[in-house]
Amino acid sequence: MFSAVTSISISSRILLRSPCLRLANRPYPQSRTSAISSYLKSPSYSKRFYPRLARNESESHLKVEDAKATGPSAPPDHPSYLAEFAKEEDTLFERNAAKYLKQTEKAPLYGKKRSIEPEKLLETRYRDELLKEDPTIDLPKYEESLGRPKILKQIFFTLFVGLTSYQVLAVLTTDETHKLSAVFPVPLMTHNSQLRMLRTSLIAERLKKELEQWKAALSAFPQTIARPILWAYVTAANMYIESSEGRRVMYQICAMNGIVFLLWQLRYCRAFMHRSFLHHPLSGRSYTLLTSVFSHQSIIHLLANSFALISFGSAATSFLQDHQAKNRENVQEATPIYHFWAFYICAGLFSSLTSHIVRVKFDYPRLLAKIRASAIGQNIPETVNKPSLFRNLGLLKKEGSPDAVAQKASRLIPASLGASGAIYSAVTLSALAYPNADVQLLFPPITMPISWGVGGMVMLDILGILRGWRLFDHWAHLSGALFGLFYYKYGVQIWDKDRALCEVVYLESEAEERGGK
Repeated sequence: MFSAVTSISISSRILLRSPCLRLANRPYPQSRTSAISSYLKSPSYSKRFYPRLARNESESHLKVEDAKATGPSAPPDHPSYLAEFAKEEDTLFERNAAKYLKQTEKAPLYGKKRSIEPEKLLETRYRDELLKEDPTIDLPKYEESLGRPKILKQIFFTLFVGLTSYQVLAVLTTDETHKLSAVFPVPLMTHNSQLRMLRTSLIAERLKKELEQWKAALSAFPQTIARPILWAYVTAANMYIESSEGRRVMYQICAMNGIVFLLWQLRYCRAFMHRSFLHHPLSGRSYTLLTSVFSHQSIIHLLANSFALISFGSAATSFLQDHQAKNRENVQEATPIYHFWAFYICAGLFSSLTSHIVRVKFDYPRLLAKIRASAIGQNIPETVNKPSLFRNLGLLKKEGSPDAVAQKASRLIPASLGASGAIYSAVTLSALAYPNADVQLLFPPITMPISWGVGGMVMLDILGILRGWRLFDHWAHLSGALFGLFYYKYGVQIWDKDRALCEVVYLESEAEERGGK
């Protein structure tokens, strides 16, 4: 055992003094250093450059074994052994290197000056050897192909769509209010409750006409088919007519969510749905910030959000309606439906944008830091090919699967969908508007003040962020609650001023039309 260790130490000393290793110690790029060092230690390198040295080393090992068998002799590190190896050291590397570099000139390696430096030729050969072991060495790194995600486009989209939709819905409210008030003898003296009653009667007349159309369309079908369809239509129409303005807008939003959910269930639509109704923070798309608010993949997610939206959204709409009756601008409003739509869209956009910024500016750099740490050998699973991990985000060996790393990245930067952020805004607005109200939980079935319920949900989301839970989008929830607080303080006043501006523009345009006639 001692002789084997000693012979290895002798060979390692000679190898470290060799010109090849002095040449290999020249600085190389960081991505090649580990591969070149492993190649210099490989058996193939030793066979090319030091065949006789390796043979002499093995012979010395045999001599030591023979000495052990026959009796005491000189130790393996005796100067005679070292002199034998040093005698061949000066010419051994030159002869084997010239044999290895067949394309070079026949001149000695360290003789007259050549057109191509030996270092460059050796570097080329090292690179060829590396390419044999890893063909992806010249490919761009995965980090470089991803680039750095931007947030300016998403911010501009949120501002543009939010402000535009807010203004358009204010204009629609003004138009419908003036159309309904024109029915009364004194339009400006009409109360908002009268306008809402007139609007309800017009909705009932429209639904009756649609019922007659359904009867005519189903007359050719048997009664066993036509009657259930007509019964379902009449039931839904009566529920819609008898509901408040707040419940009606909730039914509209839930109907949109239900249509999007049905599209998710169609197999041939899933590629389109993944691209257009699922917000991926690294995709660079902006319109999915809005479309994902109306998107639900699972029936449990849809039912839970619909139940919360109908309960708290109706209360938020009632607050907007009551505040409109007391507005300082003294502007009429036939329905608060458009106001809640504006609030809902802006709340959904704000919560989606906040979640997007957190994913891109905090979670994404954290992912790259983990990849860099894995690239230098820290916390790498056994199934991961370490040299190529940083280049392609987990090029795995045969016993692994590339999907495993993709799932890791997906868990760290997941796609988002759902109306939870907008619903949190409605819940917060309702809690601030009606602080003495009570809420009843489904599980456990207990009743508590609404302020306790909202405070508990906010604390749960804060704990989820601190603990790193990824089941829910906690940043979207907290930003939605923040938007609800902002809208309670300033949003209703902004809507009143916007409505007053729309009223002035409407009256001026109407006066111009009358003057033109």
